[in-house]
Amino acid sequence: MASLKKITGFRGRIVFYNASKDDEFSRIITQLTLFAPFCGVGRKTTMGFGKVRTFFNLQVG
Repeated sequence: MASLKKITGFRGRIVFYNASKDDEFSRIITQLTLFAPFCGVGRKTTMGFGKVRTFFNLQVG
């Protein structure tokens, strides 16, 4: 990068808790979560910013 401009960003985590017993709702949420890395979230995605990683923690309790 030739310029001295700053790019503001953040790093965070989003956690979904699904207490619903509806299998259709769970299926839709799972599909949307798996689609998130392909949506180009954020700014400067061509430079590697705005990436989404999906992890599943299937603990019941």
